[in-house]
Amino acid sequence: MNENIHDLVASFKKSPVQFFLGPRPGKKSKDTLAALDLTHCCTLLSEREDVQPIRKICQSLGCEWIWLPFEGGRLDVLKQSDVIGHLTTFFQSIATVPEPRIYFHCSAGIHRTGFFVYLLLRLKGLTS
Repeated sequence: MNENIHDLVASFKKSPVQFFLGPRPGKKSKDTLAALDLTHCCTLLSEREDVQPIRKICQSLGCEWIWLPFEGGRLDVLKQSDVIGHLTTFFQSIATVPEPRIYFHCSAGIHRTGFFVYLLLRLKGLTS
């Protein structure tokens, strides 16, 4: 990790943050997401998975959309992902918000979402 990511991680560790995890947002889930009063929505889908409707939903909710393209949830695919780049983008996106409330999702909210949030929780210092 370069020094910039170290600074971003240190800042992240100190900030109060709330995570919400689930499946891909759609028109039917918009009211549920609105009730969460989100500051950000973090999409972990690839470009081929048609992410633009999610961007529009986030705009309508008034939350910032963070797109971190992961090509899939298999371990061999995740190992080839630019995880440091994705973490840097994520930390930079939430850096100016005092108490971020973030909805994380991929397609089903299981593999890619679980992988990325696990990394964040470990970076936050949680071990169990």
